[in-house]
Amino acid sequence: MRSHSADCVLMVVMITALPAAAQVRLSWAEDATLPLQDAISRGEREIVVPYEGKPWVIRPVQLRSDLTILFEPGVVVEAKAGEFRGIADSLMTGRGVNHVTLRGYGATLRMRKADYAKSDYKPSQWRHCLVFNNGSTNITIEGLTLASSGGDGIYIGANSKTHPPCRNVVIRNVVCDDNFRQGISVTSVDGLLIENCILKNTSGSNPQAGIDIEPNLPHNIIRNVVVRNCQALDNAGSGLLVGVSHLEAESQPVSILFENCLVRNSGMAGIRVKGKKVGGLLLFRNCTVENSGEFVNWNVPILRYENCKWLPRGGPLHIEGHPNRP
Repeated sequence: MRSHSADCVLMVVMITALPAAAQVRLSWAEDATLPLQDAISRGEREIVVPYEGKPWVIRPVQLRSDLTILFEPGVVVEAKAGEFRGIADSLMTGRGVNHVTLRGYGATLRMRKADYAKSDYKPSQWRHCLVFNNGSTNITIEGLTLASSGGDGIYIGANSKTHPPCRNVVIRNVVCDDNFRQGISVTSVDGLLIENCILKNTSGSNPQAGIDIEPNLPHNIIRNVVVRNCQALDNAGSGLLVGVSHLEAESQPVSILFENCLVRNSGMAGIRVKGKKVGGLLLFRNCTVENSGEFVNWNVPILRYENCKWLPRGGPLHIEGHPNRP
């Protein structure tokens, strides 16, 4: 039989193990920046953005570690008109954060791409919907539509040579629509899964791709990257673009797999790869390109195709060296 003191000890242990705060639901405000940023800054671990039948209008929001934000179906989070004047002002940014989840099946995060092209805005290609950079780790983005940014739907990477890569990032069941530069840009990451995503209608600033994996510096890392069951549709540039020209023979080897992906109606080559110095493996497996230009890649020894097809043949042929493709 346990003593009274043992029961007391057990009770104390159980109480101290409880989480500090329960789920917090935001109350709608005409400018929702302050209630959202305040909930993040005061350490709430799980924040719910409820459906209220009208947009949640915000200015740039900074994320922190150990955070989950849940967007209910039908929610629209919208960039505030007349704001985002800085050339790198993004809707939500996580710099060096850990354990962050943004989940919103049926919810949309939307910026004002057309506004940022006006003369009273400084030209920029960096007004993104979501940014995770500078060593951000254990990041999950799930179920959201990310639309009409002045840059990328999602940017994953490192901003300078002193910053480490992002690690363990999952982007699943996401739609990136009508973004200015890319649906998704990746510049430095170790461990990335992009799964069941649609990247469409990118147009505005080159490369205008669905997905662009393109390190900026020789020390950047592109490792353990898997893009699976994704569709790149109606993009003004390439559907799938991998540019490793900035990596050197001394850079860390790359490892990238595109599997079961569809590219359709690209304005340029459906699949484009450039860069020839770095080692590693870039594999396209069971991918299909429809109604897009073909691309013949020269001197890209890391590139392999397995069971890929281009339909129909006879589209614009972009020549870049020795054909390492079916």
